[in-house]
This record gives sequence, structure tokens and C-alpha cells, in this order.
Amino acid sequence: MSTMLDMVGSFIIGGLLMMMILNVNANFNMMSYEDRLDLMVQENLAELIEEIEFDFRKIGYGVQNPSLAIISADTSSISFWADLDNDGALDQVSYTLGPTSDVSGTVNPRDRVLYRTVNGVQVGGSLGVVDFQLTLYDISGS
Repeated sequence: MSTMLDMVGSFIIGGLLMMMILNVNANFNMMSYEDRLDLMVQENLAELIEEIEFDFRKIGYGVQNPSLAIISADTSSISFWADLDNDGALDQVSYTLGPTSDVSGTVNPRDRVLYRTVNGVQVGGSLGVVDFQLTLYDISGS
């Protein structure tokens, strides 16, 4: 009888130990998955920022009259002329923040798409943008 109790006790302890190991493994996998998602979001954000910085740095590049470089701008969209690829031909570049209805399949109800258009052709779209705001100043700084 004593050996039977020892065996049952060891099975219970072994089962509990196995469950703890499986739980630790599941938690590790979940944390690893979340870290990968965070890394992907950060990498996508870095690429988007580099693209916007490149385009904004080129605003007015190659334009004869720099005061005509910006075609239109408001707090959530901008359209401008720039020679993006340094080929002597001006490109019309636009950034527009789409409505939330364009992104209905995400968990975040505030997600939007930031559309980038070059010469009338939509070039990519950055999903997961929540806000895109521009602060505009005139020549006098106001």
C-alpha cells in the first residue's frame, strides 16, 4: 500500500511539474510572438518615417519658383512638387490620411491608412496609422 501511495504521489507531482513546464513554455511563446509583433510595428514605423523625411526633404527640389512647390496643404494632407528621383522631371507627391472606414478589419477602431500618391499613382499605403497632422506656417511664421 505504501508503494502505491508513493507512486500516486509521484505521478501527481510529476503531472504538476509537467503542467508548470508547459505553462512556462506557452507563456514564453506568447511573449516571443508579442515581441515579434512589436518589432514589426517599429520597423514599419521607421520605414514610413524615412519615406516621409525623404519626400519632405525634396519638397520644391527642381521647381523653378519655390513659392509654387506646395500645391495644397491642410492639417491631414499635403500635395507638393519635387524631383524625387533626380531625373529633371517634377513629380507630384501627395500624402492623404484615409477615413477609418477604409480599415474595418483591425482591432483598433481608430486605424487609418496613410496614402502616398506619386504622379497620380498610389504608391503603397501605410496601415495602422492613427493620426497624421501637419502644422502649417506661412512666410511670416504664423
